[in-house]
Amino acid sequence: MSARLSDVVRIASCLTGARLRFRLLRGRALAAYQNARARRLLEFAVRHSPFHAQRFQGHDINRWRQLPAIEKQDMMKNFSSYNTAGIPLEPAMKVAVEAEESRVFTETMSGLTVGLSSGTSGHRGIFLVSRLEQLRWAGEILSRTLPGIRAKGWRVAMFMRSNSNLYATLGSHWLRFQYFDLFTPLQESVEKLNRFEPDVLVGPASLLSLLRREKTDGRLNIAPIRVISVAEVLEPQDKEALEGAFAVPVHQIYQCTEGLIAACCERGSLHILEDVIAVDLEVLDQDEESIRAVPVITDLWRTTQPIIRYRMSDVIVVEKRPCGCGSAFRVLRAIEGRYDDVLFARDADGGLKPVFADLVRRILLLASDRITDYLVVQRTLSAWDVNLDLDSPEDFQMLAHSLEQRFQKTLAGYGLVAPEINVALGVPARDPLAKKRRVRRTFPMNCVEKGDAVTA
Repeated sequence: MSARLSDVVRIASCLTGARLRFRLLRGRALAAYQNARARRLLEFAVRHSPFHAQRFQGHDINRWRQLPAIEKQDMMKNFSSYNTAGIPLEPAMKVAVEAEESRVFTETMSGLTVGLSSGTSGHRGIFLVSRLEQLRWAGEILSRTLPGIRAKGWRVAMFMRSNSNLYATLGSHWLRFQYFDLFTPLQESVEKLNRFEPDVLVGPASLLSLLRREKTDGRLNIAPIRVISVAEVLEPQDKEALEGAFAVPVHQIYQCTEGLIAACCERGSLHILEDVIAVDLEVLDQDEESIRAVPVITDLWRTTQPIIRYRMSDVIVVEKRPCGCGSAFRVLRAIEGRYDDVLFARDADGGLKPVFADLVRRILLLASDRITDYLVVQRTLSAWDVNLDLDSPEDFQMLAHSLEQRFQKTLAGYGLVAPEINVALGVPARDPLAKKRRVRRTFPMNCVEKGDAVTA
């Protein structure tokens, strides 16, 4: 069997297995599956990674959900002893940076693909992936994104920060990948899309929004069967606008450097992929319907750079009720962004309370339907900057005054003292390779306790 055919067979096997597990694993069977995978992963990590051997010394790996958590800084600081291939950080960083600058992503180290994370947390990350891990990832992705099997196959357009030679080597008559570099000028990408005529369109939410405008204005002439948002938070108003322009469901894939975390079912619910990754929750607040939390993840399949009890910087909202699709995998109601970007305000007693992105978004969207984009930045504890793009800026001053009052009234309703709200016209341009973050905090809040919460 040729190497290429072997790869296709392996992907097909992973795809089939993923679909079966999504439908069948639940309750005790799911817990047993996760426990078996996690124990196997930890045993491998302890044998092949000096960092993990020391990290878990004196701990019972059978109680892996109680093991201490780490963060990205810990992984990068100990990169050489952390990964199980013994790859040093400096040469890996050199390969990754050169690939980013040249936009040529073919070089490997010891047969491993080396990538650079986008660094929205303020800390650049390096990831290592083996060929086997790439194939498994491809099978998982395809199982969640392709609507089904059809004789003429599928054409998939993928807008990504970096390319992978995996897409080229796996291309066939049945499945054709076309990589689109986010650095490419928009008009050039539109022309390329019109020629390719993709059935599935995949890209960051901000890029998809640009394509939506091209579609609305008649320059983009594609008719995909499915549109999939990746890499960035897909806010409800953006999802609605995309579905209106393309007249198809818009699904999401929640993936980061640390792993593939969630994908949509046919109903459009964003399910945690419990067979791929185990997600524990550090709860911030909850009500009868959902839990807002910071996820601590364990990738059940990744061995080159083991992700074990890894605390992410995101804030997610998990539904308490199961999805009507029949899968027992938990559903994410929202990905609210990074915990480090949660805004803070003082209460009447002078204490600090977090204000989550969902509340900020609702204040803005209820203020006016003329707001087409926004950026809220908290630079100091006493001042928030609000930048707006409007479809008609003539009445900006009136809207700015109304918005200031809305922030004051809404925050007061939660017992908070509103900061100074500085509203300006125009959202600043951003790096096309950087993830879009509409709500940001740019000063450190190391003294804040995560347990306090404002229920939005």
